Amino acid sequence: MNVSLRQLRAFVAAADHGSFSHGATELTVTQSGFSLIIRELELQLGVRLFDRTTRRVALTEAGHEFLPKARRILDDLDSACQEVRELRDKRRGKVSVAVLPSVAASIMPGMLATFRERYPAIELRITEAHANQLFEQVHQGEVDIGVGVIFERHDSLGFTLLKKDPLIGVFDTHDPLSKRKDISWSNLADKRYIAINRSRSSIHHLASQAFRETGHSTEPSFEVGSMTSAVAFVQCGLGFTVVPEMALSMLRVEGLETRRIRGPIIYRDIAALWRKKRSLSPAAATFKDELTAHCETALR
Repeated sequence: MNVSLRQLRAFVAAADHGSFSHGATELTVTQSGFSLIIRELELQLGVRLFDRTTRRVALTEAGHEFLPKARRILDDLDSACQEVRELRDKRRGKVSVAVLPSVAASIMPGMLATFRERYPAIELRITEAHANQLFEQVHQGEVDIGVGVIFERHDSLGFTLLKKDPLIGVFDTHDPLSKRKDISWSNLADKRYIAINRSRSSIHHLASQAFRETGHSTEPSFEVGSMTSAVAFVQCGLGFTVVPEMALSMLRVEGLETRRIRGPIIYRDIAALWRKKRSLSPAAATFKDELTAHCETALR
């Protein structure tokens, strides 16, 4: 059986108007063409749907049975098409995003407030994840978009660079280095280094890279689970730590000295990440574009 949507629409129009001519006008076809559509539908179903007179058509018993079902099919289709149009027009949709904690505390609040105002019907699910975990969530398709660090290029992932985030040294005021205006990685080589766990943060990897580039190899005196813990250790005079500049807004660094470390300046590349082989929904693509625009504006 090959019943078409055109046949269903013609049948409902004829039932509503009680007339083939009025039904033909609604579908913008000739009356003879309309009659042919109804006849083909009746042949497909194997029953008469209308009793015809010279002035009017009336539903048969089979037509009365079929009418609510035909309406439901057309209503469901119209509803589905409307939902797709709303997705296209960003009036609705769902977006799941994994975000680094430091990004969640700095970039995201202002951006999310603006996004909510512009797209109130788009449902957002924001989760915090550490660097390696975030990468895996994007790679496995568990989230639509990740906002994290680019460690290396990966063929399966697309990305848009959002911000270059420099690394900052954090020092106790009793540390002689806190009195210096310029601090290089070489100055830190023989100091007690409080590192952030390498499995949870990109900072350990980037700081180690910086020490190697300046010809040094520094083993941490302590390795802690978070930037908050690292800063707390610094406050107790246990050494220095390295954090991204973006994270300073969420850390309690009052009473401590912060310096951008030079020679060379090392940056985290913060980017929006997504799977290349998985098309972003209109809502997710809109979120990515809004996030990119927000970061560009913030950098001006």
